[in-house]
Amino acid sequence: MKKTALFFLVLFAGFLATPTMITYVDENADISMAFTANEEENSSKTQLVFEYTFHESHPGNLGLHFLQEQSALIHYYNQAAGLVFLDVLSPPPKRA
Repeated sequence: MKKTALFFLVLFAGFLATPTMITYVDENADISMAFTANEEENSSKTQLVFEYTFHESHPGNLGLHFLQEQSALIHYYNQAAGLVFLDVLSPPPKRA
C-alpha cells in the first residue's frame, strides 16, 4: 500500500513539476500544451440553457409575501434553538 501511494505521489509531483523543469532547461520551450489541456468544462459540447420565469404579482401582495416568508424563517430558527442543549441524563455527583 505504501509503495502504491509513493508511486502516485511521485507521478503527481512529476506532472506538477514538469513545466517548471522544462522552462529551467530551455527558456524558449513551448509548454502551453501543459496548460491548455482540453477539460470537460471547456468543451464545446457542453451548452447551458437557463430559463427564468417571472410570476405575476401585484404591488399590494409583495409585502404580504415577504412577511409570510420571514414568519416561516423565524419559526424555523425558534424550533432549532430549542435543540441546542441536551437533557442531563447523569445523576449529580456524590458528596465526599
